[in-house]
Formats: sequence, structure tokens, C-alpha cells
Amino acid sequence: ALAGFSMCLHLPPCTTDDYRAVYTPCAGGVRDKSYEWMPPKICDEHADAAIALPSPMTSVACEACNPGYSASAVVAGGCESCPLGSYSSGGGLPCMPCPLGTIARQAVFLTEFNAWPQGLTTGCSGECGSDGWRLRETFVDAGSRHGLADVWLRMVIVMAEPGTVT
Repeated sequence: ALAGFSMCLHLPPCTTDDYRAVYTPCAGGVRDKSYEWMPPKICDEHADAAIALPSPMTSVACEACNPGYSASAVVAGGCESCPLGSYSSGGGLPCMPCPLGTIARQAVFLTEFNAWPQGLTTGCSGECGSDGWRLRETFVDAGSRHGLADVWLRMVIVMAEPGTVT
């Protein structure tokens, strides 16, 4: 319990908000999917109204790369950002050179939230209820049940040319 609590309460029954999907690395275009309770686990999986974790699945198709990324030749089953002067609309399409007289705006677009993209980290300091932002497949959340805490999401950006990020 966080400082200042005056009593203990029964844990609520586990719901679909209390677990997350976990994937193995992609190999041959497929991966395995299992489920685990979101840390910290603050629900009772044995309560009458509780749900159980879904069954694991094998040979699940790998997620397509986000826009601005293409399948990596270096990282098996991973995605790499497109080189300067090229673009990709994602979905497994390769990076293509920009037509003459155009430029690809450097931006990060995320449409899948199963793994943090390269350079993105999260954490929490203070009275943390979780380790920071959490991946939830189709979105991210800032964790839960924090006391007085700073929860951060950080992305390292390497500038191709001197400038600022807005």
C-alpha cells in the first residue's frame, strides 16, 4: 500500500484490463503470442467474477512495420527506420526513394504497440504502481495506481542536420 492508507481492501476480480499480450521474436514471418498479468498484479484471478488468461497461440503473423519503417535485413523479424531521403507507408512495404524535388518529412508514426520501437524507453520514479508506460497492443497507457510519481516516455532522436524537434 502507498503511504497513508488506513486499511486494506480485497482485490477486485481480474478483467481484460489486467492482462497484456506477450510475443516471441518473429521468425519466418510468424511468432507465438501468450498473455501475462499486467505488473503490478492487483486483481484476484480466483474471484467468482474473474476472467482467466486467454490461451496462448502459435504461428501468429508478425506485425507489419509502422509508417516510416521497413522490414529489417539486419534484425530478424524487426523493423528499421527508412534512410534519409526515402519513405514507406508501412504495412510491410519497403522504403522507396523520394521522387525528385520532394523530401520525406522525418516523423514517427506508431500504429502497433506490441514492442517499443528502437530508441523509445519508459520508466517511473517515485511511488510507482507500474514500471512506466505499458504496451497494450492497440494503444499505450501510463500505467496504473501510481502515488506521487513521475512517469515518462522518452525517445532518442538522432538529428541528420542541426535543428530542433517540435
